[in-house]
Amino acid sequence: MAWQTPKTNWGQPGQTVPGATDFNRIEGNTQYLKDEIDTRMQVISEITYYVNASSGNDNNNGTSSGTAFKTINKAIQVAQKQIAASITINIAAGTYVEIVSIKNMLCNYLNLNCTTNVHINGRIEVDNANRVKIYRANINATNSYYGILAENVRKLDISRISITGATMGISLSNIEMVNIDGDSISGGECIRANTVGNLRVKDVTLSAAAAAAIFLMDCTFAYTSGLKGSIGSVPVHSVSGSILIKGASTIVGGADTKSSGGQIFEQE
Repeated sequence: MAWQTPKTNWGQPGQTVPGATDFNRIEGNTQYLKDEIDTRMQVISEITYYVNASSGNDNNNGTSSGTAFKTINKAIQVAQKQIAASITINIAAGTYVEIVSIKNMLCNYLNLNCTTNVHINGRIEVDNANRVKIYRANINATNSYYGILAENVRKLDISRISITGATMGISLSNIEMVNIDGDSISGGECIRANTVGNLRVKDVTLSAAAAAAIFLMDCTFAYTSGLKGSIGSVPVHSVSGSILIKGASTIVGGADTKSSGGQIFEQE
């Protein structure tokens, strides 16, 4: 059924507000409106954008590999405006020189999905988002201080990421749940978590730490296992006002430290 005799000039000079006949017109098209709304909700339930540093163009629509954006930030800027259950940004191999800014996302879930050999010269920032996954990227943070800086997120997944050149590899603040899995992190502090509800760090290689490799402050609960690498004499964990459970790891480093009521337990 098509829309019946639509009226499009409400609010224009010389026109009146909607009257009874206009509302009758709406009532006569309720099924049409329902079908339109249902269709649009289905369309925006899942959205995919594409980025390609070599062949992309930020004037493209980014909805296919052949019409990819050139920069990651352009894809994120477009995604920010979308109310969707899930948005995936597929990033092709290449070098991206940018500070990737994931902020104020309306979607329920954003997946930053990098193919093999994606290199980001800069850092990734996440602020004010529901759920974000960062998958398989090589971050060179030599000139950016942080590799990943994240705050005010409900759930954050960081998987198969390599971070080099950072003063602070991953900085986390005010996040309900964080999973860090299968990464390689180099930095003066590899991971710093402040006011994180639940932190899980598993199968991560840590190196070049000048202070503690993993610093926990005012975190409700943290669990680490499968840590690898060698960090000299600095502590593997520094725990302040937090509860840490340690699983089996092979990392070589100094003794853990705790302060301000911090507690460390060994998993049997």
